[in-house]
Amino acid sequence: MKKRIKRGAEEPVILHIDTEKYWRGGQQQTVNLHHQLLRTNRKSLLVCPPQSKTEEFCRQNNIPVIPLKMRNEADIIAALKISSIVKKENVLIIVAHTAQALSLAIPAVTRSKSCKLIAVRRVDFHVGQNTLSRWKYSTVLLTHIVAVSEAIKKILISDNIPKEKISVIYDGIDINKFKKSLPADNLREQLNIPDKHIVVGTVAALVGHKDYPNLLNAAKLALDRNKQITFIAVGSGDDKKKLVELHSELGLGDNFIFTGFQKDVGQYFKLFDIFVLPSKTEGLGSSLLDAMAMNLPLIGTNTGGIPELIENNKNGLLVEKENSRALADAIIKLADNDELRKNFAEEGLKRVQYFSVENITKQYEMLFDEIIKE
Repeated sequence: MKKRIKRGAEEPVILHIDTEKYWRGGQQQTVNLHHQLLRTNRKSLLVCPPQSKTEEFCRQNNIPVIPLKMRNEADIIAALKISSIVKKENVLIIVAHTAQALSLAIPAVTRSKSCKLIAVRRVDFHVGQNTLSRWKYSTVLLTHIVAVSEAIKKILISDNIPKEKISVIYDGIDINKFKKSLPADNLREQLNIPDKHIVVGTVAALVGHKDYPNLLNAAKLALDRNKQITFIAVGSGDDKKKLVELHSELGLGDNFIFTGFQKDVGQYFKLFDIFVLPSKTEGLGSSLLDAMAMNLPLIGTNTGGIPELIENNKNGLLVEKENSRALADAIIKLADNDELRKNFAEEGLKRVQYFSVENITKQYEMLFDEIIKE
């Protein structure tokens, strides 16, 4: 690793901004990076909305956080307060973890003579077509963009963002974070899952791009061939009502369980025999990393950054997106083959070591140092 570049006698201050009130993969990644930087004696600050899930998580885990109301990307008061934090704390780099955060950070960079701005891009769709969206990703005020997958980098380049302005740094996870989770045996009993059933699980928000209808239809097809499978979906979201309706229409009954949001996701990973992510778009899919760390074989769709995590027929199976029959075939293939599940899980456990939060944070540190040096 390159020698750290210091600003005088002081360690440079890094300010992270996340504007979302919910808790999903992106928020977990933001907190992971912030917390690990603090552990390595970097000066790191995190701004997030008050009473957000991010603030709640940080408070519960004694991670420093600065609550700041951010109504929208045109919130002038929030932008001025961010500028004030930058000036007061001598912030040298701002990391905007959402598109709205990028809008609010640009005025702070404009008012500062030395502060640099990095945007993290976690979605695998094109930069918005409105003038503001395209400008904020192309302006010289934005020093660098971190794409969390090669797939996202390709999309940004196709949107005329200079490739030299983009680095790929994957999401990182705490590989050991679920070791203290509750045992799965009690959970199996609570959910009334028969002992002989294979448990196929997913952890994802109930939102459109996660394509739960694809999984529900695949579950129906799989259960027509093998009744000894139970599906579990961990997560909440706006699509819950229509997904419950589809569940009823397909007659999935107790073979498909929606658990809602769960604080201790680890015990569910311990319960799963197979992990599936049926998305139709996906920047990377950090839940796949958690599943690998929990020694699970994977099934994912061939979209976005997912193929960068799943090597087909090595640590899991890749199927075409929005193809329920192909997804059902993959589920049956793994459900019927104990040895294949074991082999995939072992390969995944080896592969996930690269994605440890320690390793990923080192890559961010190298980027920070390079930007400061320049």
